[in-house]
Amino acid sequence: MNLFNAYVRKDTSSRKLSESEYEFLDRSALPAHEQVRSLLKRWFHDYPSDRQKSFCFVRSCLPSSYLLNCLFGTYYFSAEV
Repeated sequence: MNLFNAYVRKDTSSRKLSESEYEFLDRSALPAHEQVRSLLKRWFHDYPSDRQKSFCFVRSCLPSSYLLNCLFGTYYFSAEV
């Protein structure tokens, strides 16, 4: 299961007002955002596989302001396993 879409990113434009933090991070080709995606993917990979699906469902339902809290929660729980 993937946390982010798998494609070659070429867009270096700023975040759009109508775009969530997740959507922006998923689309951005900026090197700093690639580093963040890589870190979050590592955390997510360490999260128990039976819980990954429910996390992705929650990610799609929650307002974007909760996204980082959820991802840091993923890291916290993966560190305990």
